[in-house]
Parts: sequence; structure tokens; C-alpha cells
Amino acid sequence: MEHGLVPWSTLSTGFISQVTEHVKKTKAPQDATVTQKSLSLLELAVLNSQTLYTIVANNILFDDLIPHLSRGSEIQQCSIALMNALFLGAPPERKKRFEDSLSSKDVRIAILEKVIRCQPSGGEMLHQIYVFQQLTFNLLEKKLNTPVAANTDQFEQQLDHVDELMKIAFGNSTDSKKSSMSASKKLGFQDCANPINDFLVAPPGVLALNCMYYFATIHTGNYTRIVLENSCRGDAHECPFGKTGIALTNLLCSILHVGEMPDDSCHTYHPMFFACDNAFEEFFCICIQLLNKTWRDMRATVDDLDKVLSVVKEQIEYALKEKPSAIENFKTKLTALNYNEIQKRRQQERSIKEEIDSQAAPVVELRNKIRPEIIDLIKQQRFKYLMQGTKVPGIKANSKIMS
Repeated sequence: MEHGLVPWSTLSTGFISQVTEHVKKTKAPQDATVTQKSLSLLELAVLNSQTLYTIVANNILFDDLIPHLSRGSEIQQCSIALMNALFLGAPPERKKRFEDSLSSKDVRIAILEKVIRCQPSGGEMLHQIYVFQQLTFNLLEKKLNTPVAANTDQFEQQLDHVDELMKIAFGNSTDSKKSSMSASKKLGFQDCANPINDFLVAPPGVLALNCMYYFATIHTGNYTRIVLENSCRGDAHECPFGKTGIALTNLLCSILHVGEMPDDSCHTYHPMFFACDNAFEEFFCICIQLLNKTWRDMRATVDDLDKVLSVVKEQIEYALKEKPSAIENFKTKLTALNYNEIQKRRQQERSIKEEIDSQAAPVVELRNKIRPEIIDLIKQQRFKYLMQGTKVPGIKANSKIMS
């Protein structure tokens, strides 16, 4: 069937329903081989037949698969693979159910504690964990591509969020229109009269507003510190929170490949996102503080935003490569990756690249080809210099130099 020689319609719905009974959590633990084969068969059925998908989706919940994450590595792998297959094959009318299942804290914690903390190995296991995480990141895509719009039910709440950003930063002194415009400008919004308009562009749309509001309300001390710190800087070096927050949201989604389908050959996942509630928002909160610090270290102006973001991107990617196990570990690693460290690494990478390029076959061939001509040219120049001679300045008795 996997090779297309026998159609999946050969399998009866009754048979598939019977197979689902072998993996339900209400059943007593089955023989490991039976469970593993059942999970594997259900995954293939889900991916290859819409009819069989419906049978499996009606009978299997993610909660049914959680107990299997405590069993052997092959069963763990097949369980996560079935979760991924159920989500990927979900028709529109079932999408919401599986989105809720995918983002379930119980499922995430089970994968973290039963699988990731046991140091999983094997390419297929790592790939399935990566796929699960990538699908979780992709749940952000809807907010990422949804601009703020006045004709939506959420618009009033979004207006309140923008007002709250200013009130938390500057207190209740923003009630008047003039003081509100002044606060909007200090926070770095482009449209000072109507700062909500800064979120009309999607991406990052409402996702940026949600992240900034989360930072202001959950990490209020750090938020007010950044705002006050920028208020004390000269206008030329002020880091605009509104503009940088929006740009950073786009950058983080790019780093995490939000909205992209999983890569069939990728095995890289980030454990810290399994270990944290509101993982993307917490990720944003740490990175906006990093951006503010890097901005200060670079003595940047608004015109340097792209340069600052390029440095911040490197800082984040270097830290993620070390696969921190928790969000606090990620924050610690970023502390060591300051702007000076990034400059050193860039110089090292440039030197290594130049060394590699100098040994490239075309470069070596060209060098060998022109070497005789260069040596001959040097000999001629030196011989002409000897022929022409030169004057050596002498010294008089009174120590004056004679020309």
C-alpha cells in the first residue's frame, strides 16, 4: 500500500475501527509490537485516505495517545507521528479541534517529560518532534497575517490594549488628546494620532500588538524600564518601542519559520519552547530587551534599525543553536552574546571564509598562472632600480642633513 500497488480502499472501515481500539487509553496496555504496528498503520491510513482519516479522527483523541508517550521509543515516535498526521490531514471543519489539541499543555508537557528529557535519538524520532513543534509555531500564522480592522469584534479590545501600553508607561496623564499623542511619539509609534494604525500591516498584524501588550502587562517592570531608559536618551539615539516591537515580531517569525510547512529533511527542534507556557510571547519579551541593549551598545539611530536587527538575528540564532532547555537558559546564553562578541565572530567567520576562498581551485589555478609574470615583473623593477641608482643623504659636521 505504501508503494501504491494496493489501494487504501482495500481496507474496510470496520477493520480500521478495530485497529483504533488497540491504541485507545481506555484499553488495557497492549503488547508493544501490536501497539506500535497499530499506530504506524493508522498514521499511513490517515495520510493516504480521507475516508479512513474520518474513521480514525472520530475514534482517536490526542489524549488517547498521551499514555503511549511513556512507552518505548518506537511507540513514542509513532504516537507523535500520528498526532502530526491527524493535524496535517484535518479538513477545515475539524481544524479548530486539532489546533486546540496541538496546543494542549498536557500534550506538550508529556512530550517534554517523557520524550525530550530522555534525550531522544534516531533521525525519525527527532524529525517527528520537529514537525510537531513546527505545526505548533504555525498556529501563530493566523494572527501574523491578520491586520487590525475596525469591523471586527476584537477592535475595541485592541484599542484598549494600545491605550494600556501608554498608561502603563506614563500613567493616567495620557487622557487628553495632546498628551496621548505625546505618549504615542515617546513609545515610538509611527502614527502618533492613531497608533492602532501601526498594526494595519500584516504581517505582523495583531500578533505584534499581542506580544507588546503581553510584555507590558506580564513583565511590567522591564517594560517601564525600557521606556524610561529611552526617554533619557537623546532623540537621535532613542529606541522606538513601537516600531522595533513590530519589526522584531516579523524577525522572530522568520527565525522560527512561522507559516512554512515542515521540511522533510529537518531534525532540529528547540526544547525550551516545550518547557514554557506562552512560549512565543516569552520569547518576544526576552528578545525585545536584547534588541534594546544591542541598540544601546551600537549607539544606533532610527536609520540603523536594519543593522541592529541583523545583529539581533545573529545573537538569537547563535543562542538557539546551543539548544537551551529552558527560556531562562536562553536568556543566559544571550547575555554572553553581546555586540562585541558578534563583531568578533563576524571577523572570525570572515577570516575563515577568506582562507577557504583563497584555497579554491579557480583561485589557486589563477595564482599559479600569473605567478611567473609577477616574479618576472618584480625582477625587472629591481634591476631598473639598481641601474638608475639612488642618492643617500649625507650628514655635515653640524648634524645638518645634506640633500
